[in-house]
Amino acid sequence: MLNVKVTQKNKIILFLLLILLNAIIRIPSIHHEKGNDSFLIHILSNSITTFGEANWLTNFPSIFGLYPASYASGLPFILSGISQITNIEMEITILLFSVVLGLLSLYTSYLLGGIIYNNFIFKFIFSLFFSLSQGVLIFTTWEISSRGLFIVLFPLHIYLLIKCLNKFDIRIIILILINTALLFTTHNFAYFAVYLFGFMIFYSLFKNKVKLSHKISIILYTILFLIFSLLPFLKRTLIVSGSKYSWMITTAVIETRFVGPLIILLIGGISYLVLKYPKKIEESFILFCSIALIPIIYSQIYGHYVWLIFSIFFISISFRNIIVTKQKYNKIFAILLIIFFVAFSSFYNHWRTGQNSRDWYMDDETFSSGIWAKEYINDTVSGIGNSDVTVRRFLAISDGHPNILSEDVVANTYGLINVSQMSLIQNSPLSMNFYFDGPYVLEPGQSIDGKINWIIQQQEIDGRTSHEILRNYNVDYFIMDTNNPTPIFNSLKNKMLIYDNKRIQIFIIN
Repeated sequence: MLNVKVTQKNKIILFLLLILLNAIIRIPSIHHEKGNDSFLIHILSNSITTFGEANWLTNFPSIFGLYPASYASGLPFILSGISQITNIEMEITILLFSVVLGLLSLYTSYLLGGIIYNNFIFKFIFSLFFSLSQGVLIFTTWEISSRGLFIVLFPLHIYLLIKCLNKFDIRIIILILINTALLFTTHNFAYFAVYLFGFMIFYSLFKNKVKLSHKISIILYTILFLIFSLLPFLKRTLIVSGSKYSWMITTAVIETRFVGPLIILLIGGISYLVLKYPKKIEESFILFCSIALIPIIYSQIYGHYVWLIFSIFFISISFRNIIVTKQKYNKIFAILLIIFFVAFSSFYNHWRTGQNSRDWYMDDETFSSGIWAKEYINDTVSGIGNSDVTVRRFLAISDGHPNILSEDVVANTYGLINVSQMSLIQNSPLSMNFYFDGPYVLEPGQSIDGKINWIIQQQEIDGRTSHEILRNYNVDYFIMDTNNPTPIFNSLKNKMLIYDNKRIQIFIIN
């Protein structure tokens, strides 16, 4: 593999430096929590602490977020438990947990790298590139997302599959099932974990029965890569809108963003492993797994996180091949790549460009308004807001003062809607909607956040002002984000303004 000898002392020093780098790069340069989904989990975690239970758990599927007005429950329970045990406020709990999750990504990727190539240099490279990639950093730096925990635990799942592939052990099977259950309480991505588990069983049955020549294996891998890469493009699967070609370009840009500049090494790593002969069982299994999951990349919202671990694996192989050569220019090139990679990750971890440059984290004004509301507004009254992102952030800090009538899971958690009285549609397991939206969804027009959003986009409806219609929902307060003005604002001008910090205004409307 690698002929480079590393002493035990140097191994310890290198790994400690890697841990230190991971911790430093996650030290926030902003004043408050960032993201969007992070605040939804923040809200749900707060509600567990406040009520002593998760009010969105109406039946068994809702534990996994597979029922309308519910959410995968793993992270909210973990965060609420940590916050209650340590007596640390939720925003700081999320900050600390994010850093721990980032360090955990080091461990899971190191394990996976080691079971494929038991060599310190490769394991170090693999864990370095994975833990510091933007795809991991984005959800492990003062932002908590169910995708983040899945990304960190997914390498552990593949590690357990390969472990079982090498030697069947009932204890490993039990660990796989436990980890899969944990993944299901984290994110619907767990379907891919089940998919790979089934693939592992299939592969183990035929691994010693099919022998292919070197040329045949190269042709087979190449054809499979082409088919699985182009099938979604040809059938427009997961291509939601627009030109297929522009969709592919955007997909490539997103993949580059989350992997980083090292993506230039991706094709080299894939080619090397396809051409290598003979291949170890672990190498063949990783190749087939990566091929089987290529189509998901076409999902621009979620796909890149699932395939991230395979991208980093192939890149690590290419990088290893660069540094083992005796040419000094290759080593200089490798050093420059690492510097560029870390700089790229650091930049996007602490800054944003384009449309996301303004509101990618919660500002002081939103935070202050939430603190004020928590102090001066009763938790038994309700309210609405004119910006989904601002409402999430405000409610996370105000802790239900007032209860915000917004998205379904939040409204369900605070008892503002009754899911049992709402009409549902059952998705077929043979449809894509079953895996992306869940087995059950609300019928069109049933979603409360859709109704509220439609109302606040109006100034007058059927001769009545929008806030008059909101009386039907028993809404007492309106939280206005002045950076995102909406037509309903004009119908609130004569209402009592009780709080104004230029960014956030709070009105009494009933």
